[in-house]
Amino acid sequence: MPNSYVERVFDVAVSQEQTTTPEVRWLDPADKLKSGEKALRCFVGLLGETEPELMPVSPTYCIEAEQRVYRFDWIFGIAVPLERKPYWNWQDALRDENAVVVQLLISSGTSGFGFTEISTALVALHPSRDVRSWLESHSEQLGKSLVATANVTTQLGGVVPGGTVIGNTVGAVLRASSVISNFVSSGEGKNKNWYIYRFLDAEERCCAVEWKINKRVLLEYGPMLRGSLLLAFHGSPVGTGKDEGIRMIVRPNLGYRSEDLLCHVRPTLCLPLDKRPALVIKPQGTASTSSANAGS
Repeated sequence: MPNSYVERVFDVAVSQEQTTTPEVRWLDPADKLKSGEKALRCFVGLLGETEPELMPVSPTYCIEAEQRVYRFDWIFGIAVPLERKPYWNWQDALRDENAVVVQLLISSGTSGFGFTEISTALVALHPSRDVRSWLESHSEQLGKSLVATANVTTQLGGVVPGGTVIGNTVGAVLRASSVISNFVSSGEGKNKNWYIYRFLDAEERCCAVEWKINKRVLLEYGPMLRGSLLLAFHGSPVGTGKDEGIRMIVRPNLGYRSEDLLCHVRPTLCLPLDKRPALVIKPQGTASTSSANAGS
């Protein structure tokens, strides 16, 4: 099945970022900055499966028997175009909380298709600038996994012929631990790094999932961010003759006004509609036929 990737690299002029009415203007290479404007170069990408298989809505939340879960990645990076003056320390001026907010807008419209959000992640490359070891920085998550493992083995009597169940269970925890090393922890103790928020987007009139990322993440991991969302798809085409699908749009935001955490600078909104990073997802088959095929 096809994976599609779209990216945009563009310059914007930002002004009045500390007010409730920030302004963003798209810059052509030949455009000059006006008085009070600062320049940013933005990288926005979106990657994912555009023809996923449909699956029935399960009566439980167990997905172990179903493999039709699909990953979608967004990428958002920021830099200062050095050829444009004056230089601006855009990162230092960001507020501490919700410094970057990346939104995935998912619009089913009248397509007849729906979706279920399975899980999310903010992806990292280690080692980071954090001076703690990997074990120290993930001790809370790893500890919970090992406690769960101990509970499982206790319930099984602790001794299994050949050690198969216990060995596999511990092995699963260790594999999970290695996966954790590719993620930015949501937080340790009272120090929050990021969290997920669902809302209704008034502009696109659709469901949205957003990553609210604190400034400390950029300082530790860098200003090129990457997040993932796992989705399953359901429903069937409505039969109107139109080849409609689900439209997914990535919309990054920068936060500068500390007094209002919902006030954002939105770089992609100055792009023409056909240039904004988006995917059109067209699920294939029906949930009933897919389920039958999966069991055959």
